[in-house]
Amino acid sequence: MKAKEIKEYLKKVKDKLKNPIWFIENIIGLKLNWMQKEWIELIEKHDKVSIMAFRTSGKSEALFVCYPIFKAFTQKNWQGIVISNTLQQAVELMKRIRYKLLENEFLRSSIPDNIREASWSKTEIELKNRSRILCRTYTENIRGYHVNWVGCDEAGEYQDHSIFFNAIQFIVKRKKGKIVVCGTPKSEIDLLHVLQSRSDWISKKYPAIIDGKSALPDLYSLEDLEKMRLADSLAFAREMMCNPISTEDQLFPYDLIKESFDESRILEFSCDPTKKYFMGVDFAFTMGTGVRQDYDYTAIVVLEKDKDKLIVKNIRRERGLGYEHQKAIVKEFFALYNRPHIYLDSRDVGISFYNDFLKDGMIVTAYKYNHQSKIDLMQNLRRAFEQGKIVIPRKRETRTIVLTDLLIQELQAIMPVKTRGGNITYEGKGQHDDLVNALALAVYAATKHGEGGFNIVATSHRKNLFYIA
Repeated sequence: MKAKEIKEYLKKVKDKLKNPIWFIENIIGLKLNWMQKEWIELIEKHDKVSIMAFRTSGKSEALFVCYPIFKAFTQKNWQGIVISNTLQQAVELMKRIRYKLLENEFLRSSIPDNIREASWSKTEIELKNRSRILCRTYTENIRGYHVNWVGCDEAGEYQDHSIFFNAIQFIVKRKKGKIVVCGTPKSEIDLLHVLQSRSDWISKKYPAIIDGKSALPDLYSLEDLEKMRLADSLAFAREMMCNPISTEDQLFPYDLIKESFDESRILEFSCDPTKKYFMGVDFAFTMGTGVRQDYDYTAIVVLEKDKDKLIVKNIRRERGLGYEHQKAIVKEFFALYNRPHIYLDSRDVGISFYNDFLKDGMIVTAYKYNHQSKIDLMQNLRRAFEQGKIVIPRKRETRTIVLTDLLIQELQAIMPVKTRGGNITYEGKGQHDDLVNALALAVYAATKHGEGGFNIVATSHRKNLFYIA
């Protein structure tokens, strides 16, 4: 169509352009499913909306590509920001928005004649009507903006919730704007679940199977979904049913962990000289040169023994540390926390650390991992939670919440599985389990060396320890 014809058509359908569903389907050309239509109706009606939806349901395309295009195209001087967890995700979303604008003859009419002068970049576009769409990462740097709309993509991955509550929420205040948060949940303490518990937010959940039927049969038949479930029930529960992990499958279900929370405490870099401390260390795998693999973390958990309680006194989790740097941090904590008994993972370079620490006069035990010892370690930690021995600080202080959130997420991801030989073992189904290992080692140290009556009593109920028959 020629420019004049496009202009005449848009004038003819002027009233319909105000309807986002009509606009997305007839101007952008995306056929919306019933979920996508319902999401758009929710964010048109309410100022704060949080949506949990299964993977591949079309969340990003409808809410963070097409919807901001609709708003920018139809409203002068409108400004919206789509927030992603990483820069790569932000750039990818903006690329999809840009392609929609450039490849559609109607939308192309809104593009300025000189794109370079109109502030077009990898993370920002501006239309002729001076409306702008920006894509930004989830950081404190968002504070300086004042916009009409914010869309938070894959919010289940956001770790520091204080960024959302102390920064993102406020950038729509001046213009009385709207916020939509969407994603597939990662854990029962992620941002999506936090918002679900708040009365000022409209929160809805959209699993792949509803009332025994496929929610989107044109996308997946019920038979397709059942095949996915059989292939990997844990991944299916998390990614397709919006249940982070089935409680029945967890060694450390959230309801058990939350009994240990103390909302009056924070993680502390201080110790009481009258108290006894224990430390668990899970080292990052390092090569002889001190170079470690990119995905590996060093994790340290310090416990303070207070009568019959083990209080998580501090947590340290770092990635990218060489051998000497890791050793220095452990020695620093050893001095700070009144010479605690250290239990460390003896695998890989752990035995080298052990020998070095012994030479330095430190109190250290190398825990030898094998099939049975790993079971003993995790079951001992489970019993400590069951018997109310562990205290996890949960006061609303940024460092405390971020680090204990990571610990809780890792705990929830520990599952009993069968080996090829039919034996039971425990594995972390999340990205990492370093903090769980460090906590388990510290608790084991307290169990074995906690003078003064500390003891974790073995339970006789095998089902409570998640044995697999």
